[in-house]
Amino acid sequence: MSVVISRSTAELTPSEAARIRTLLDGAFEGRFTDALWGQALGGVHFFVEEDGVPISHASVVPRVLAVRDREINTGYVEAVGTRHSDRRQGLARSVLAAARRHIEDTYELGALHSVLPTFYEHLGWERWRGPTFVRTDSGLERTRTDDGCIHIWRVEAGAAVDLDDPISCEWRPGFVW
Repeated sequence: MSVVISRSTAELTPSEAARIRTLLDGAFEGRFTDALWGQALGGVHFFVEEDGVPISHASVVPRVLAVRDREINTGYVEAVGTRHSDRRQGLARSVLAAARRHIEDTYELGALHSVLPTFYEHLGWERWRGPTFVRTDSGLERTRTDDGCIHIWRVEAGAAVDLDDPISCEWRPGFVW
């Protein structure tokens, strides 16, 4: 069984942060951008190491999602990745289970964006069916390309959300969702 380490971004040493970034660069085959890395910071990182080298990672950052007009304090999962040679060993499941426990202890709802829906659905995440939006200074803007890519983890306080309702996130640089 893998031991999952958890550290806030502030607790990561520069060396740990660099090693996690290197893992993610490899896991995403060079498509892990500085913007994606920036979105993974500011919360709590969950990772598994082998000989001091991170081999699987996920982070949870604070966000406020709104379902209809209800704002919900949300733990948003970012930067889920596992070293290619260590895939299919349950490592991502382990870091995501630790992330889920953190969400359940800290937030009203968990959420993430993924183009690999079945992986998360097998873990109990629910795919959002309603339309997606981003909140901007000029109002709500539709994010059609994100429809069907948002998944939630129900925490007791957020259990009453309707998966067919509109959902929105606050604007942020890079990928809004």
